[in-house]
Amino acid sequence: MNQKSLFGEDDNEEEIKRLDARRKEKPPDGLTQGRKLRDEGIDRVLENAGDEWKAKVLGELIKLKGQTIKAEDLRRHCLAAGIFPHHPNAWGGFTQGLVKQGRLKKTGSYTQMTDPNSHGRETKIYLVC
Repeated sequence: MNQKSLFGEDDNEEEIKRLDARRKEKPPDGLTQGRKLRDEGIDRVLENAGDEWKAKVLGELIKLKGQTIKAEDLRRHCLAAGIFPHHPNAWGGFTQGLVKQGRLKKTGSYTQMTDPNSHGRETKIYLVC
């Protein structure tokens, strides 16, 4: 018996069998898969951001050395200086890279973001090294 689709048409029996078989497969390790996809996306957005943008952000970060900040503070500081990325996702990827390089050190403290688009979510506080 064929299952009706949302549009009232009979779904293809082969497609239904394929989906049923896929549901029975053991799913991949979600955390590993998620991290892999995250890292690929970060790499892609940072590659597209360009060296000039990254150098300008690093120049602004140096001015904040010794201060505790949240990533949102660095973003606002850069935007005020006229430094805009090609895509908003570049900020998060670049921040992760700064942590990996040791330029930002996690303090273990958290605070709420103040940008209305962030809906007051919690974010890490970093020490600029």
